[in-house]
Amino acid sequence: LVVKGIQDAYEALPTIGEQLVTDFDDNKKISVMASIHAIGRPGPAGVKEGDPYPEVSASEEKVEIRNRRDGLKLSLTSEAIEENDVAGFAERVNKLGEMAARTIEEQTLSRVCDQNGSASSGAEPYVYRPNGAGAALYSSTANTPGTRAPSGTRVLNNALVDDTDLEAVRTVLNAMRDNEGKRFQSWVNSEMILLAPDALVPVALAILNSELVPGEANMLNVWGPRGNYRPRLLSSPKLDDISTTAWYMGRFNRQFKRKWKLRFEYVTLSGDTQAFLDTRLAFQARIGWDCEIGALDYTSVVQSLSGTAAATAPSAANA
Repeated sequence: LVVKGIQDAYEALPTIGEQLVTDFDDNKKISVMASIHAIGRPGPAGVKEGDPYPEVSASEEKVEIRNRRDGLKLSLTSEAIEENDVAGFAERVNKLGEMAARTIEEQTLSRVCDQNGSASSGAEPYVYRPNGAGAALYSSTANTPGTRAPSGTRVLNNALVDDTDLEAVRTVLNAMRDNEGKRFQSWVNSEMILLAPDALVPVALAILNSELVPGEANMLNVWGPRGNYRPRLLSSPKLDDISTTAWYMGRFNRQFKRKWKLRFEYVTLSGDTQAFLDTRLAFQARIGWDCEIGALDYTSVVQSLSGTAAATAPSAANA
């Protein structure tokens, strides 16, 4: 009953992190994600009759996703149990599930925003680790963090105000290249997510719900309800703790993977004679997990800042 209560409480807490990542399981401390990328075909396209088909060379690209073990423990004395009815007891136990959901949500949002690695002074933990070395995911410098981002992955002085700010991000996304130096396929708005802190939700809704471009006569808003580019809006007040002005747009679950080295592990203990003798401690429960988030590439999501300076990295205790 305790385990079920913890699980139900975890599922009941509203979160958005699972919509920004692709979950998978791997029991290794360091997961190496390798992808085969075509470098390009030699010569012009087309094969004449009788000629051999050209061989396409390929290179392997690797990124690492590490692990992060975490967990929580709850202890209840006999007095706490005696003075509360079953509902009160269950409510206290269920807090473990709620706290676990909150902790994992905060971790996921922090990594997707690369809160530490892309801060004004980059620091661990990095979400993007090409060949094992941590690198800032978001940068306004051309060809950074790699040459497949000719316009970089960050747009400066791009506060979310109107449709032109979304267009600025779309321009950067459309400039992204694959390993052959070619642009990606056409814009698929069903995959696009606009991720914004709660402070920017009113502005985002005004842009996405407007049929026409404000201030223009009979001009359809391409980002509005009938527009071809309308993304899906996701927001959380927890993003405001990272930044109230930074916002993101792109295909998140293509870029980010959340690795579970250990799914939830539950332990309950009652009737510990020594603990009861010392403190009348009558019940203990613990939930543990091990998960971390990593970026597979840097070409699917773009960050926008209202100014030119990134936020300061949080302290190690909050990383």
